[in-house]
Amino acid sequence: MIKLKSFGHINIVVDDLDKASRFYQDSLGALPAYELPHFKNLGFAKAAGFLSNPADVEVSIRFMALPFPTPVFLELMQYHAPKGKETVQYFKTNDLGGP
Repeated sequence: MIKLKSFGHINIVVDDLDKASRFYQDSLGALPAYELPHFKNLGFAKAAGFLSNPADVEVSIRFMALPFPTPVFLELMQYHAPKGKETVQYFKTNDLGGP
């Protein structure tokens, strides 16, 4: 069996950073640890897959510390730009860009 010693973070993209933060605080006891409001960075944008107009990407990021024996953070991200699609897209397990 694998014994987990450490875990960095889990990234979750949300529509409303404050609402999501309250949800994870109320449900899991997560506490705000670090925040990058309205973050813009070309390298980050390109690494996230925004290759066409990386200078236009703007995102707020909040790390929430979970009260577990093994340190785990939730990285909540709310994109301000570019605007995403308003429809839910369903993927099959082998689709590119799926889960």
